[in-house]
Amino acid sequence: QALTGVPITVYGYGQQTRSFCYVTDNVTGLLLLAACEKAKGEAVNVGNTQEITILELAKVVDLNYMVRFAVHAGKRNLILSRIYQ
Repeated sequence: QALTGVPITVYGYGQQTRSFCYVTDNVTGLLLLAACEKAKGEAVNVGNTQEITILELAKVVDLNYMVRFAVHAGKRNLILSRIYQ
């Protein structure tokens, strides 16, 4: 949306959090785990521990692309049947 100049949609109050990681960092971590004998059979999370709220992310994108964001307090209208098609 930001790249086309359309206001960014934020659902709820934007308090959901996500953590982002470079793909190359994830791949490196997975390769290191694959070569580690101690990791065999273990459940391991690979990623970033730093979280950001969706609202904070929208504000960063807003500053970088000079677009506005709109917060929709209602629930998202998910249609699960479309996901499985």
